[in-house]
Amino acid sequence: MPTYRFRNKTTGEEFDHFVKMDEKEAYMKENNLESVITGLNMVHNPGSRLKVDDGFREVQAKIAQTHRKHTMNRH
Repeated sequence: MPTYRFRNKTTGEEFDHFVKMDEKEAYMKENNLESVITGLNMVHNPGSRLKVDDGFREVQAKIAQTHRKHTMNRH
């Protein structure tokens, strides 16, 4: 079950909540919430022993070329 970041439209309070993807919209309506977009969590850190395929590495290389100021270029 994914964790989402929500903001209460009345109070402005932000919080994280576990909810099923297919129940997210109903939960937001029932509780007067809006979804908050947050940064991505990376699955792989350079130097870790996590096995990744060549397709993943190719996508990462393309992202690094396009966004040269991003920290993923610094190993």
